[in-house]
Amino acid sequence: MVLVHPHIDDGGILRIQFPEDSGMSPLLVPLEPSPEVLADWKRIEDVQIWSHTTDGYICQSVDKNGIDPSTALSKYLGRDVYLMFKGPTTRHVGPPAAFPNFQSAAVFQDGYALLIASEESLVDVQQKVNLSANGVEGWSINGVAGVWEGEIVMERFRPNIVIEGAGKPYAEEEWEEVVCCGKSEAGNKNASSEYGRMILVSRCTRCQLPNIEPTTGVQHKHVPYKVLAKYRRVDPLNPYTPCFGVNAVPKESGIYRVGDTITVAKYAKAGKLPTKPGSK
Repeated sequence: MVLVHPHIDDGGILRIQFPEDSGMSPLLVPLEPSPEVLADWKRIEDVQIWSHTTDGYICQSVDKNGIDPSTALSKYLGRDVYLMFKGPTTRHVGPPAAFPNFQSAAVFQDGYALLIASEESLVDVQQKVNLSANGVEGWSINGVAGVWEGEIVMERFRPNIVIEGAGKPYAEEEWEEVVCCGKSEAGNKNASSEYGRMILVSRCTRCQLPNIEPTTGVQHKHVPYKVLAKYRRVDPLNPYTPCFGVNAVPKESGIYRVGDTITVAKYAKAGKLPTKPGSK
């Protein structure tokens, strides 16, 4: 599934591209279907996401005579699936431990709307993987030492926003609120005003999906998960699960663009994201 790539085309079209050798044609669906369009789409009211039950519409092609998206995806994946657009029922997300009174909502994400990670954090992961691959004492892992060769790319971790210039690895875990600033045509920074603000609510605990190489779809048994587990089990509420990146929630809606500047508006107390209820 990691080999299926979505693209946003002009005119509000979501284009879903399959691998060249798959023999599958691209799928074209509305990115933001109008109420009139949705009226013709079948609505399912028992979509299950972890412990949440919500609703959604089965997406249809922009061209009514075009390829049915769900049929095409089912053929490619070898199992019956639907391509869904979130329905109108709000899916509330429980507050994180650091913000017990915080209210947020999500669509089909695991939990929170955004995932933020810094390039400096990725470099640190690559360095630790290299230590393991070279069999350095304290870092050697069977199946990695003397075997692993390759680069850890950010796409493995699937962040929405990647930051460069954080100053040190995992600096993003020390931030509580950030502001996204755009640039004018003259190159001067202009605050993106209200819509640029985001709250960083928790570290992101990781499963083994980052072990899949995104350009090939091949999964490694150990990299980078077991390397991360050696030094990134830093969340007291999830002491056995490694962390990379931070979950975030936008305070307002808006557009974030490549090249925007991130400014830290508020640091988390005690220099890190609180992870226990009532911690300060």
